Amino acid sequence: MKIPGIKQPCGIWKKLSGRRGTTLGEMLVAVLILLMLTMVVAGGTGIAVKVYRSEKAYSGSRVLANTVLLAMTEELRYASGLTVGEDGTSVSYDSRSYGAGTTMKLESQGVGEGGLIKLTYSGEGEHAAPRTDDLFQESTYSGYRIQPHGEEPLFALDGETLVISYDVCDPFGKVQAELEGVRIRLLNAGPK
Repeated sequence: MKIPGIKQPCGIWKKLSGRRGTTLGEMLVAVLILLMLTMVVAGGTGIAVKVYRSEKAYSGSRVLANTVLLAMTEELRYASGLTVGEDGTSVSYDSRSYGAGTTMKLESQGVGEGGLIKLTYSGEGEHAAPRTDDLFQESTYSGYRIQPHGEEPLFALDGETLVISYDVCDPFGKVQAELEGVRIRLLNAGPK
């Protein structure tokens, strides 16, 4: 076989232009090299998938932590007559949206687990009957739960500032995001 542009076959072209096939040894070496390359690619892909899942969990928990904080800030910033419950997981106040006697509380899902933030209001104002609502629908939490940060209470009053500290945990109880000592200035602070 003549290769255009090359006068005499040399190297690999000489091997390919001949009538002899490849030996069993050459075939085994080629298969071994291909197998090693496949193992390297599969190992790298496994690591990449693990990192992707980890980063996705972290990102989702940060989004939830900040979304919950924003909703609590919007509700509590303009609250009046704010008092924190003894256990630090609830705060009672008069809401500009829900009326007097509103309570924001962390409702635990089980022993040692986090929970969801719930709003309970007395039925005064624009809401006709007393009821309890989630701050967000449970599907918003995507399996994550809110829990107080370490030994700190979820809510604490510091003068005219409400201090909020909480963790966002995945369904297995592993802390994915922490918000510690976030201060909300109470614009309508004062006694009830």
